Amino acid sequence: MATRLVSSTLAGFLVSALTVVLPPHAAAQSLGRPLAGGAANITANIVKPGTMYGGRLDQVDMRFAEILRFGVRRVSLNLDLYNALNGNAVLQQSNTFGNWQQPQGVLVGRAVRVSTQYSF
Repeated sequence: MATRLVSSTLAGFLVSALTVVLPPHAAAQSLGRPLAGGAANITANIVKPGTMYGGRLDQVDMRFAEILRFGVRRVSLNLDLYNALNGNAVLQQSNTFGNWQQPQGVLVGRAVRVSTQYSF
């Protein structure tokens, strides 16, 4: 029986916090001019870029395989186990200030796939 183990770790995503700055005349005063295109408001990031990152993504995938030979023919029986440790890392989160860091997507739970391959 052959076993293959694949472990992957990805760095966390960049975290930002976006908020709408009102009223426009306050922004116009600091700029010394009106907002471009007559915009009613501006969106500002209140977290310095490059200072906050989300958690790392750790995932372990496993494959168990058995190769059966019948003369010149070959059958491979496979069992794949994805996310074997059942990690639940956040993949995407909200960056707006009202619901900041609310998860929008998480790592899919443990999954199993059974497959065969026939060679002749």
